[in-house]
Amino acid sequence: MNQELPPLKEFLLANEIPFDGNFIRLPEYTKRINLDIGTSFYAPHSNVWLKRSDELFVFGFEPVKENIDKLKSGTKPGIGFPEAIDHNVLNKKMFIIPCALGEHNKKTTLYVTTNHSDCSSIYEPVDFQYYKSLIPMYRLEEFLKLIKHEFIDYIKIDTQGSDLEVVKGGGDELCNRVIYITLEPNNDQYIGTNNSEETINKYMESIGFIRINLELTNDPTFVNSRLISKTDGCIVFQKT
Repeated sequence: MNQELPPLKEFLLANEIPFDGNFIRLPEYTKRINLDIGTSFYAPHSNVWLKRSDELFVFGFEPVKENIDKLKSGTKPGIGFPEAIDHNVLNKKMFIIPCALGEHNKKTTLYVTTNHSDCSSIYEPVDFQYYKSLIPMYRLEEFLKLIKHEFIDYIKIDTQGSDLEVVKGGGDELCNRVIYITLEPNNDQYIGTNNSEETINKYMESIGFIRINLELTNDPTFVNSRLISKTDGCIVFQKT
């Protein structure tokens, strides 16, 4: 990878994400879109979403190469894990994008946790052994501009300490087009994070999102106060 970060569209094309003009090309059946930011190596939430709707397309973001390789090979998780996604849906009902999302477009260090790759983070972990990898990071707002559909039904974020930074990188596109969002508070397990539940709640309220209690999500979940009329039919699920 070159030291200079390529424009996002160029990066996506290099990773075999198809385009029609300025927008990502999606199957004709696509009427709904979810984003799974931090899929880990078996994408259990995407698995549930896709089983519940034939009109849904999913974008998964995963910066850890080992996790992507496992996703593509159909590696099954161990006993006690939720069911893994069928790797045959990749590039048909789901694209995996090999980058991180954050507040800025830049190359950044990823701390890849050696025995628990699903705990990798752009922040140094407190209790896990790791090695460092240089990865691309883009703003969510830039990605959303490449999706032609008017609304994004649901974004699930689980980035091990940087969830709020992902949201801050969403800008006006997130505020105007995203209906539901779930973030995972994760403040003490990684050095230098500012991703507590209190901080998340305060920021989300400041940008017009209302915290709600749903039986189908474990972590703080918010609905866009501007888009409450658009909530019917959204596939929202984040049980771990």
